Amino acid sequence: MRHAVIHPDDEGFFELREHELVIALVGDDTLDADRRDRLREYLNARGRLLISGSRIAQSLGDPEFDENGIPRDTAFLHNYLHATFVSPGSATLGVNGIRFDPIGDGIGMTLDGGHRPMGTPD
Repeated sequence: MRHAVIHPDDEGFFELREHELVIALVGDDTLDADRRDRLREYLNARGRLLISGSRIAQSLGDPEFDENGIPRDTAFLHNYLHATFVSPGSATLGVNGIRFDPIGDGIGMTLDGGHRPMGTPD
């Protein structure tokens, strides 16, 4: 199979390496150590990941976030998700890609608010 969509309640996270692309819909959950290890292994094997969730960056990068008891993992956030946690709030919902990036080059959009149960834009 070329791709797989993983929902938050798909606890097994099945065999990721069987898929060229994994779309992980984390929702209001976050990534515990086991999930991070599985994604790390998948990405190290040159897997491609699109991940969506309302508190991923905050739970991995905010020194004051401890709602789920999951320790920060800024290395995973930076090295695997290629992201940085800046703030739990935002004055804008604009998203701009990084110039010359194979995914983000030339991309610009405004988020419409969507489904953010926790009120966090990450």
